[in-house]
Amino acid sequence: MGGGAYIIRDGYLYIYYNDRGAGRGSRKGICVARASLNEVLEQAERHRVGPWYKYRDGKWNVAALSETAGTPVIPLVYGGEDCHSDAAYCVPLQRYLLTVQAQIGNKLLLYASANGLNWRLEAIVDSSASKRFMPYSAFVDFDGPRDDCSEVDDSFYIYYPHKSKLDHDVDDMY
Repeated sequence: MGGGAYIIRDGYLYIYYNDRGAGRGSRKGICVARASLNEVLEQAERHRVGPWYKYRDGKWNVAALSETAGTPVIPLVYGGEDCHSDAAYCVPLQRYLLTVQAQIGNKLLLYASANGLNWRLEAIVDSSASKRFMPYSAFVDFDGPRDDCSEVDDSFYIYYPHKSKLDHDVDDMY
């Protein structure tokens, strides 16, 4: 598992992550797990972790910390789709937004969803002909509805690096 973009919806904390089945080369796609936000906060105060469940086959009944893969909510399209990214709720659009990098396609993609489960590709934010990839994007809205940028209004930025695939110490910020 890897990734870490999240949204808060209907009292739940949804975490998006790169899921793999059993075996090294079994990349499944970007999946989602959720837990009650109140439960997460209560357990965190006790330095504990409460129950989390993966979304699989239309249900939330698979323990998140299991070898059973979730159902991808964002399938592999370009190749190497990766969820080391960010998500935010766009108030004017009444949609959640999620950035995803496609390492093989050298692209940064923008998806939108009304419910956090059914995502649609809205735009290619950036594309590079060179051997660059674009992880760790972040939604930034300096005068938006929330200081933590979990919600954005009709004018926001997406910050992200162009990282060299040949030298991971080379980053250009966009």
